[in-house]
Amino acid sequence: MLKKKLLTDRDGDLADRIMEEKIKELANEMDREILWNMLESLGWKRVILPHLYSIEDLKEIHSWIDNNIIGSYEKNRRDFIFESKKDATWFALRWIEKVD
Repeated sequence: MLKKKLLTDRDGDLADRIMEEKIKELANEMDREILWNMLESLGWKRVILPHLYSIEDLKEIHSWIDNNIIGSYEKNRRDFIFESKKDATWFALRWIEKVD
């Protein structure tokens, strides 16, 4: 009885809402992957950071992007895609070789 109570809320639909949220997340991930593959076929360059950075590092990365990237870009966690090959190269040189 306790187990069932943990999986439901007042309306009894907590498990359904969690499932819907996970389905939406998966659909968005698939859509992003399709879009990024299309962008890569158009010449955009993808850079995947080798590990996750701390919150402080992420703030620094975002600040660096705002101050140094000229072209369009997209980001998702540690995965970035740049319209400009030059922007992608500078980003990779700056952030992939970072030593903690």
